[in-house]
Amino acid sequence: MKYASPYVVLLLGVCLTTPAKNSFADEKSATADVPRFAVPFPDLSKPAAGYRVLEGVEHFPIFHATKDIGTYSHHAQLAHRDGTFFAAWSNHKEREDGPGQRVFASLSTDGRSWGEPFELFPSQGPTEPGNKAAVRVLTALAWVPVGEQMYAVAEVNNHGRVARSVSADGQLEPVFWLIAKPPAAVDGFESYAASTDPRFSGVAATIVDHLAEPMNLPSWDFYNDAARRKMIGFHKKAADGHRMCEPTTYRRPDGVYVRLYRDLESTHRIYASLSRDNGRSWAEPEPTDIPDSPSRSFSGNLPDGRCYLIGNQVAKPFDQKQPQHHTRDPLVISVSRDGIVFDLAAAIRTGAPKIRVRGHGKGKGYQYPAATIVGDDLWVLYSIGKEDVAISRVPLDLLSE
Repeated sequence: MKYASPYVVLLLGVCLTTPAKNSFADEKSATADVPRFAVPFPDLSKPAAGYRVLEGVEHFPIFHATKDIGTYSHHAQLAHRDGTFFAAWSNHKEREDGPGQRVFASLSTDGRSWGEPFELFPSQGPTEPGNKAAVRVLTALAWVPVGEQMYAVAEVNNHGRVARSVSADGQLEPVFWLIAKPPAAVDGFESYAASTDPRFSGVAATIVDHLAEPMNLPSWDFYNDAARRKMIGFHKKAADGHRMCEPTTYRRPDGVYVRLYRDLESTHRIYASLSRDNGRSWAEPEPTDIPDSPSRSFSGNLPDGRCYLIGNQVAKPFDQKQPQHHTRDPLVISVSRDGIVFDLAAAIRTGAPKIRVRGHGKGKGYQYPAATIVGDDLWVLYSIGKEDVAISRVPLDLLSE
């Protein structure tokens, strides 16, 4: 493995003999196989928070925010199919989750050069606060392959989800809802067909089923529907009563599903829930000793079966009484052989620029990643300061033993 900094990080398969500061080894509530961090606790006084910086990683810009096109970009979603990369993200003229937020996209054949960003899902309501019914906030949610087509999916705050087909050359098919009884269109904005429309009913059902699978559970679910709230694996609270959000799931080599959550309280720990029956039932989430700024993380499996976690694994000592968001720099990848002990961690990217245009909810850092494996590379999409969008190519051999 190649590194650019002198800090010590353990190689795969080697565990610390002495737990790092704030180690979960002292936590009484932990089950034996809750994921744990076996690398030194991040030190915010050091470059890259003390993590080694991977050499050989390449970074490529996709979207540069301007006041004309919108200065807020976030919620990255990434997919690859048949030689085409599909990237999507939320966009607003100035702030996070403001009225009229829409979704943009860009395509690439090599991951390095990207086409002109285009509006994937237009605003469904005005960008200025108005009456409650007119407030529509679109959030990039997922890419779903169906047959020979790739479908983009967006969340429309508590109104439901919409989808549309996107071809490799950027051709867009009509937008349709993934619910049977969608809300009426806001005056002056386009109306979309319901999931019961014969033109879309089959593909809508397929997309809904895909997103309900354990490994495909989206990071967001704002739709206020009783049936969805009861969805298997959808947790509102952990065993200790803390509120959970933004799940991401991987599968251990022994077949156990692991779902990681961001904690909405002040612990700055990732929480974990396990399923031993292929995702049919889930244990209540428990705290881990994996630090979190907090931010949304992304997890998955490498081709050799090892498990990876990408996020902002930076924090000060756990369980502070006063809630505080820490830096989202660096963007870190952690790897585990068994899905339990993460004994390799390194920075994918660090040294984030300052925010150019201030706006509600915006913060410095490389954040909210999404990733996909193509050939011998792991590609990681993320926002920069919630303004720009970029992608990094991480050769898999950098993560070898």
